[in-house]
Amino acid sequence: MKYKYIAWRAFRDVRIIDIISETDHYVTDSNGRKHKKISDDRSIFDTFEEAKQWLLDKEEADLRKATETISSIKEHIKRIEALDKASKKW
Repeated sequence: MKYKYIAWRAFRDVRIIDIISETDHYVTDSNGRKHKKISDDRSIFDTFEEAKQWLLDKEEADLRKATETISSIKEHIKRIEALDKASKKW
């Protein structure tokens, strides 16, 4: 039986799964469940290091997105605070 590593974003964890069959896009585990090799929330890799790096990359992307959102909101707050009168008649 062959083992692979599955990186789960929801659990923020890497787990070992035993594989009984494999195609280009799917693997089947010993319980008969079919898993996509790559999806938005999990991916299957040959090594632990690859799985761990995938999780780190996803978390760093989430952090960049959150940072951009925060800076955008701060800009909106500054713009609102700078208002001294109504800009237009409704």
